[in-house]
Amino acid sequence: MIVTATEFKTNFGKYLELIAKEDVFITRNGKIIAKVVNP
Repeated sequence: MIVTATEFKTNFGKYLELIAKEDVFITRNGKIIAKVVNP
């Protein structure tokens, strides 16, 4: 799943749950700046 940094920050709790199921890529200005994965 790809989300913007603003969206991730606003809905942090929601994305913590989703990270358990799939990797989340965070973008800023259209470029991927981070990948959050389940440990």
